[in-house]
Amino acid sequence: MSLVVSWWYSRKVHIQVPPLTASEVGREAGELLKLGLGVRRDRLHDGPASRMPSELCCSRNVGFEATGYYQSAWTLGGLLRRIHSSGHGSGLYPRLTASAHDNPLCNRLVNEQTRWGFC
Repeated sequence: MSLVVSWWYSRKVHIQVPPLTASEVGREAGELLKLGLGVRRDRLHDGPASRMPSELCCSRNVGFEATGYYQSAWTLGGLLRRIHSSGHGSGLYPRLTASAHDNPLCNRLVNEQTRWGFC
């Protein structure tokens, strides 16, 4: 349903597409791909598959109680990181929309967020 509603309203938006050469498209796509891979790598560390070997090792060597502490610390660490990242995002959005017509400033803001927002 979201796709249909988005498509319906996006038909009304007319965007002027700047002419780009194939090399410019490739360069920009490469930058977006690097950014996406960095974000994806960051998210992979949160998954249960990356946590399971550590939990198994912990439970076999130091017991279930220590494994519970480890799981709690992992969960709290991830939660605090998400709070920190969302704080960066909520600070970025108003500044980005206020400078929507200034492309160099928008680029600088997004680059700063990319460098410091995923810490």
